[in-house]
Amino acid sequence: MRGLPLSLLLLVGCFGGRAGPTLFEKAFALDRDGKTREAIDLYQKAVAADPRDEDSWYNLGRLYSLLGHEKRAERAFGRCLEINPLAADALANLGILAEKRGDAKQAQSLYQRAAEKAPHRAFPFVLLARLEAKQGRIQLAKRTVQKALLRDPGSSFAWHQKGRILLQEGRPTEALGALRKAFELDGESDGILRDLAATATTTGAHDLALVALRRLADKHPDQPGWFARIAETQMARKRPNQALLAITRALALAPEDEGYLRIRRRIFKTLRAGPHQR
Repeated sequence: MRGLPLSLLLLVGCFGGRAGPTLFEKAFALDRDGKTREAIDLYQKAVAADPRDEDSWYNLGRLYSLLGHEKRAERAFGRCLEINPLAADALANLGILAEKRGDAKQAQSLYQRAAEKAPHRAFPFVLLARLEAKQGRIQLAKRTVQKALLRDPGSSFAWHQKGRILLQEGRPTEALGALRKAFELDGESDGILRDLAATATTTGAHDLALVALRRLADKHPDQPGWFARIAETQMARKRPNQALLAITRALALAPEDEGYLRIRRRIFKTLRAGPHQR
């Protein structure tokens, strides 16, 4: 089962009092625009000017994590916690880093500490539930993710994880309900869209699968696989004309892909057999 993307949590920041707002604001603007290395340079200048600027330390940790500089990220999150021991986001991100390097015990401890520091927030409980599910402790994971939803029923992160846990438990129909709720709350998350499309296909909810696949194709028009999956879904819906349009898009991007060519041959065979809905 695919893990949750690191950036899903890391978009959250520590928001304490800031010194040197000009440097921070310039760095934050670059950060928001995706200019990661330029933002890092200014965040570094901000903490050099004010070593107690917890927001800049946190965001340095976030960007170092995204670039794969895990030791630097740990140091930056650690400095954030030295300044503000209640910084639950920094604790949670340290937990993510521990989980990535295979230290489940340390990750669990950090997630639990984050939950203690922010008992009203859902995200530490979702991370803890994900870890428990990964360890095969499904019933415990279900209880933990329910705690997250009690704290924030509008958390797409929590609904998504609930869907994953139900899939792991072998309950795809119930999982589809949770994933649909996650999609209603966040229709742009690739992880939610992928899981929704796969689960909807498995359970025969082809119309819903098509919605998710079209959204993915719109977001990634250079990836032919989404158009091929749309074609297969349209065939399941007995819409070969629509399937032909989709597989033509896939083949325009990958004209020699044998799998896509097989799908097109199957569509042509179906079309020759008789009239169909458009």
